[in-house]
Amino acid sequence: MHDPSRAPVGYLALAKIPVAVNQGYIAMKCEKQLSPEYVLQWCESRMDEIKSRASGTTIAEISKKNFNAIPVVVPQHSLILAYTKQAKSIYDKTEMLAKESRVLADLRDTLLPQLLSGSVKLEGLEA
Repeated sequence: MHDPSRAPVGYLALAKIPVAVNQGYIAMKCEKQLSPEYVLQWCESRMDEIKSRASGTTIAEISKKNFNAIPVVVPQHSLILAYTKQAKSIYDKTEMLAKESRVLADLRDTLLPQLLSGSVKLEGLEA
């Protein structure tokens, strides 16, 4: 079972709102050279190395010391900006579609039982 106070090595997320995390997570604030989108993809591309530096018998964890030792390539600022512009539009679209999917699933879950029970009828459909 997953311990909610710890994120298994390999779980990645972009925080869209201010969050607080405990010692079971490694949070990377991207305020200077690197954008969150760049850092997320860097983590994804280095996941094999990140996992290889993890330890633990029940839940694999990586220490900040072992994580911070992984080298990061920092391209020219103009390349980071160009990449971020493209990646951000993809992430924004993905986020919008995920929200839309949740709304549609909620609507389905609300209406389907009513349609099946007959408490709601659709106009204009022939039986």
